[in-house]
Amino acid sequence: MTQRAIPNQPAKRQILLTVGGVFLIAALGLLPFLVGPPPVEGLPEIVKFIGRFHPVVLHLPIGILVWVLVQEGLNLLPGKRERASSRTAAGFAAASAVTASLLGLLLYYSMPEYDKDLAERHLYGGILFSCLAVAAYLVKIRVDASGGRGAVVYRIFLLASAGTMGAASHDGASLTHGRGYLTEHAPQPLRNWLGLPERHFSGSGDEASLVVYTDLIVPILEQKCYSCHNAEKQKGRYRMDEYELLLAGGKEGDGIIPGDAAGSNVIVRIELPEDDDEHMPPEGKKDLAAHELTLLKWWIDQGASKDAKAADLTETAEVKQALERLRQVDAGHGTSPSRP
Repeated sequence: MTQRAIPNQPAKRQILLTVGGVFLIAALGLLPFLVGPPPVEGLPEIVKFIGRFHPVVLHLPIGILVWVLVQEGLNLLPGKRERASSRTAAGFAAASAVTASLLGLLLYYSMPEYDKDLAERHLYGGILFSCLAVAAYLVKIRVDASGGRGAVVYRIFLLASAGTMGAASHDGASLTHGRGYLTEHAPQPLRNWLGLPERHFSGSGDEASLVVYTDLIVPILEQKCYSCHNAEKQKGRYRMDEYELLLAGGKEGDGIIPGDAAGSNVIVRIELPEDDDEHMPPEGKKDLAAHELTLLKWWIDQGASKDAKAADLTETAEVKQALERLRQVDAGHGTSPSRP
């Protein structure tokens, strides 16, 4: 086994990098407390604009850190070969992590509809990840300067960074897409292994015994609406993940009016032209399929009951076709097309 010759940085430069890195870690840790709560008058538009780049930048440190871990794993393999240093990649990972955290801080202060506790946890998780990434880079500088001594400490910091990154990424996905995003379409054996409930609609064909709200409507809302209207994120101050809140609506008034689908704000928004700013789901999200919209309107027109079974409601030919389409899609015989 040979160690690739690594040009050591001058002692003064190492000291400056170390001092600067420690200062950066301290500044990152204190930053949320120093800036205080968001200003009452809101943030300038340019700050909001810059903060929106957080989702773009955050993937960079994730990818680079994964490569650093792969590189270090390869370096652990036995055999006589040249070992490459991951110092440069670790430096890029740290720099991009810090950038993503700062952009995330700006986004946090400009997105008040997110759940405060989850958003704070995601923010602090991202900052901790940045601090660990910077610390790992500083340790790597010392490791390379000493000819490889202390590599174990460096790898511990890398693993700690990866673990923190995973937790923060999970919180970020929950904020953006809602809980259960990764497991929404998981096969039932995997759902059983994870301790998740069975899918609502079994595709067995026995639709009459299904509770319409629980078994038919909730899965539609989970896929198409919960990502923006849940406990963690409430666009328009509207939550749709609980029955009472679904009917209550948000700042625009009642969400659903039992017995009046055409007058319900949810249906009105769904049926707006796709280029309308008020259209739901918003641009970039998948629209409800035709059969899903039919079932949602049917449920509302029939009273929007929380407990009624399909057998208790009047089924038109269109509703029967929608139920059959839903059964086919759930059974995996087709894909759910968007509304024309």
